[in-house]
Amino acid sequence: MPGKVLERGEVRPYRPPVKPGCEDEEERRQSIEQAMREGYQEGLRRGTAEAHEKLQAERRAGVEQIARALEEIATLRRNVLESLRRETVDLALTAAARLVRARIDQGDAVIQRVVSETLEKIGAGTVCEVRLHPADIELMRSEDLLAKLAGIEVVADDGIARGGVLIETAEEEVDARLETALLVLRESLLEES
Repeated sequence: MPGKVLERGEVRPYRPPVKPGCEDEEERRQSIEQAMREGYQEGLRRGTAEAHEKLQAERRAGVEQIARALEEIATLRRNVLESLRRETVDLALTAAARLVRARIDQGDAVIQRVVSETLEKIGAGTVCEVRLHPADIELMRSEDLLAKLAGIEVVADDGIARGGVLIETAEEEVDARLETALLVLRESLLEES
């Protein structure tokens, strides 16, 4: 009853319920012990199962997190390697361009080789016009190499860097400029990997 104060004599110690038919004190005690063991075992089984489920869920979550992290690392690695590859190609081509330009500036007869090789590839008889940097025309004139271009119109073009040549035929325009060659080489190198 709520609100009732019990007297000392009315308070009895708790005794678990006894199975029906257990009259004997020893049987009663054994029954209590058996119930306690069974309760303990059931609690232990449930607790172990819950802990196992929780650990499995945490393990799965951890494995998934590690898998995502590894995928991110692999993606980052691919991106870094691709970036390094592009930068390496660009650096190598920049160095090559500087070396060629330095040789041209030092008076190397690059233009003669470029013009000769390009004319050999396309056939000099089909050429209508050859466009060169003005300084390269002067170099070819001083070396008396313009005679090789007899019958072909030679045009001075400040838009063409030294060492480069644009050749027009009736069917096509052949671009033998250093910048174009380096661009084609860059694309080829980047496609290979």
